[in-house]
Amino acid sequence: MDACIKQGVYELPDSLRDAPKLWEGLALYYQAFFDLHSCRQRGEGIGPIDWLAIDRYCERNGIEGEQYEDMHFFIARMDHAYLEDVAKQQEKKLTDASKKHTPPKSRSPVRRRR
Repeated sequence: MDACIKQGVYELPDSLRDAPKLWEGLALYYQAFFDLHSCRQRGEGIGPIDWLAIDRYCERNGIEGEQYEDMHFFIARMDHAYLEDVAKQQEKKLTDASKKHTPPKSRSPVRRRR
């Protein structure tokens, strides 16, 4: 893929071109966030990733000590940012939908002459 991009055969999508750079060593937490994404509580909306899901993930993957504490810290921060973004997107959709479905301004009723 890199060769194709350098040769101009393939253009990198905006989402990849503008993606943030991960600091070395944080990929573990980033991958865990995506793995745990399906463990969210669901109801009227989406909820946060459960603490016990993170705990279980750490246990299954042999993550202990300081990395265990860091996992809870980073997952909670990423999850908070994700949920804020989802809320903003939903608010925008509602705002856009209400603009599209605004009833026309009412006109005065026309009275007929008798």
